[in-house]
Amino acid sequence: MNDAAQANLKLAGMLQATGSASGFTSRQLQEFADSLSRSTNFTETSIKQAMSILMTFRGVTGDVFTRAIELSADYAKLTGGDVATAARMFGRALEDPVNGLGALRRALGAVHPEQKKYIEDLVAAGRLEDARAELLKMLDQTVEKTPTKIDD
Repeated sequence: MNDAAQANLKLAGMLQATGSASGFTSRQLQEFADSLSRSTNFTETSIKQAMSILMTFRGVTGDVFTRAIELSADYAKLTGGDVATAARMFGRALEDPVNGLGALRRALGAVHPEQKKYIEDLVAAGRLEDARAELLKMLDQTVEKTPTKIDD
């Protein structure tokens, strides 16, 4: 079995195992992987592998899921890494944004104490999705500052 077929099977298996917790159907994920592979230097297979990994973090859903995959591709290009490794790192951070800030120190650099406090306050107030969105915004700003962003 080739890598593409294995990636498709794993993606389908993860969808079934998580009850489509990501908020997407198999077809939607296939289309997203195809679209992203056309706009990046990563294969559809590597993007599907990253999606399968990100699905293990059941709290990462909807727009947060798609944005995390896009940022994983941007970060992987920036660092010369792979999308799956970036997705694992971002998934861990997004699952637990307060502790995730520490895990993302390499990706984000030094986090301003006010940003950290803001995320902590959001989580304490039960606004986990807002904390995830703020963390994604911080990641996006970090990637945007680089001259090697995918859209260049």
